[in-house]
Amino acid sequence: MIEPSRSLEQRTADVLARLREDVDLWVASADAEGNAYLVPLSFVWDGAALTISTPRASRTARNLMRAEWARVALGLTRDVVIVEGTVETITIGTDPALEDAHADDDIRSIILTGEGKAFCAGGDFSQMTGGLPPSSE
Repeated sequence: MIEPSRSLEQRTADVLARLREDVDLWVASADAEGNAYLVPLSFVWDGAALTISTPRASRTARNLMRAEWARVALGLTRDVVIVEGTVETITIGTDPALEDAHADDDIRSIILTGEGKAFCAGGDFSQMTGGLPPSSE
């Protein structure tokens, strides 16, 4: 049986609950030749940005830093949350709270913000966090 469609308000609430409660997501990246990589990583959601942590020398970190863009997914396949956004790297010592959240002093953190054409669960991410409505494109 197919469930009825959820309202934007319900989808928004479901996405924000998943971001608050889940701990792992899938990170997609590609190298300069276009070879795709998909890895599971833990994340921290602070209400505005997703922070994932991986060693700077890892294939995923190198790909994300080169592209300055990422796509991540979390949740069940029939109700997946997909977030795309810009990538910013931070170094150890910049944000001790994030370091504690990831509990590993040898790891660099990558922040993925929901900017631009980011979206979640079929809705525009900017609408879900109080941003501007989507353009008519």
